Amino acid sequence: AIEAMGTAELTVSGNVISGSRYGFSTGSHLVTATLRGNEISDNSTGVAVTDSRNRIVTVAGNTFESNTIGYQGYSDVGGGSWDAGLPNVFTGNDVGVRAYQGANVAYNRFEGNRLGVQVSDIWSDSGSIHHNVFVNNTGAAVEISNSGGRSVVSNTIVTTAGIGVNVINSSRNVSVRNNIITTDSGRAFSVATNSQQGFASDYNNLYRTPGGEGTLVWWQKPFYDLFDWQVE
Repeated sequence: AIEAMGTAELTVSGNVISGSRYGFSTGSHLVTATLRGNEISDNSTGVAVTDSRNRIVTVAGNTFESNTIGYQGYSDVGGGSWDAGLPNVFTGNDVGVRAYQGANVAYNRFEGNRLGVQVSDIWSDSGSIHHNVFVNNTGAAVEISNSGGRSVVSNTIVTTAGIGVNVINSSRNVSVRNNIITTDSGRAFSVATNSQQGFASDYNNLYRTPGGEGTLVWWQKPFYDLFDWQVE
């Protein structure tokens, strides 16, 4: 629908962007852009910032709904606080955010997506997923796949049957700290056996519904009690 070209400052605000392969794309162009207050729905990719130079694209206060991928790219996603008009809302997307190397995902709400935030195939990554709210994302709130160095900090994750934080496919040096994660019949978080290298977890509040079928942690096997996991 919109392809940004050149280095001029661009503001995209108050639009309905729907039914395109790319709702907004920087392509291979260096741009300074702000996307705020748009309704972005039913696109293959809602917003694509796929040139690594484009870390100065601001994506805040938008609604992403029913896209295959809501946002993918290198720039940060979120407005920097919970003040009105700044958080993005991702609802009913297959993937809410596919974060590239160094992209921080903060102060967003993810509800009813298959994957809330996905990070994959990044060998060295300093990006953080922090201060987000995830509610009932059916596959996983956060999926880190074949990636290293990503931190998941200070999020609230509520899941019925999915996974809160899923670390898979030979990921390494993943840090999960200071999160609240609850589950009914899913897993609060799950770390594949091939993804334990450098994994760190501390100061998290993990909760499974009493009498439910939920797993607190999967680490070589399911653990239903935090103390049992610590002992082993």
